[in-house]
Amino acid sequence: ESRTRPPSHAGQAYEADRELLGSWIDHLLSASAVLEKREKDPALLVAPHIDFRVNTHTYASAYSTIQGCEYDRVLLMGTGHSIFEGIYSPSSKDFNTPLGETPTDRDSVEKLLSIDHGVVGPHDFPHKTEHALEFQLIFIQHLLGCENFELVPILCGSIHPWLKTHSRLGEVEEIKPFIETLRGIIKEPGRKTLVVAGVDFSHVGLRFSHPVPASQMLEETRSHDRKLIDAFNGWETEGFWEAEASTEGKFNVCGFSTLSTLLEAMDPVENKCLAYDVWDDSPTGSAVTFAAIAG
Repeated sequence: ESRTRPPSHAGQAYEADRELLGSWIDHLLSASAVLEKREKDPALLVAPHIDFRVNTHTYASAYSTIQGCEYDRVLLMGTGHSIFEGIYSPSSKDFNTPLGETPTDRDSVEKLLSIDHGVVGPHDFPHKTEHALEFQLIFIQHLLGCENFELVPILCGSIHPWLKTHSRLGEVEEIKPFIETLRGIIKEPGRKTLVVAGVDFSHVGLRFSHPVPASQMLEETRSHDRKLIDAFNGWETEGFWEAEASTEGKFNVCGFSTLSTLLEAMDPVENKCLAYDVWDDSPTGSAVTFAAIAG
């Protein structure tokens, strides 16, 4: 019933002190300055939600592209690792971090919450301990100012059950109302909205139910990621879907739902992959891949 979602990873995954956190973010961004000048402010960012102790360069590659930009709303989507009811979990709570509190665009969230609960979860408990959005928000708050924009926070669950029966997410009847409502929010006249996806890509190896260590899968994993990234950057909606369907979800791409949704809900933008990396967790025989994309 709280109107505010407090940070759940401050003091663990990142600094809990406001000044230290701001200095840490400044240091990361200064080390990954964007060299090329963009003609217009990005409309879309894709950034990881991997643990900061594993990688920060890819985060900085994404967020350095919005330094000096201004937006009045951020539609923040990401992987919901604990969604067990419905596909999408929006939250109407304001979001708090050590940097301050950002108000949520409750009117937009209420539109999403009014959609049939077979698609939209009946509550926002998946947000309580989720890091996928929180890790993005500290960068966004630092760069835009906590109170200078409104937030539309949405977590995404799995859409893989439809991989074999459809050729794109937009064909799924149950999902269409959500996509159309989301499209209306993104394109709302008079608003400058940045869309951010907090996602990782493949999860392979022994920890992720594969019979062999990740080291034996990395070549095909990178190849699969490249197919997905190229299709996403080219706004090839059906090609993006087919790349995943052809493997039957073998590579556990946790950002597939979020990115598929955005391909359907946004007008095409000119994307560019700014960074791609692999966390090779050799002690557990596992690996996770992630990327930074701006468009």
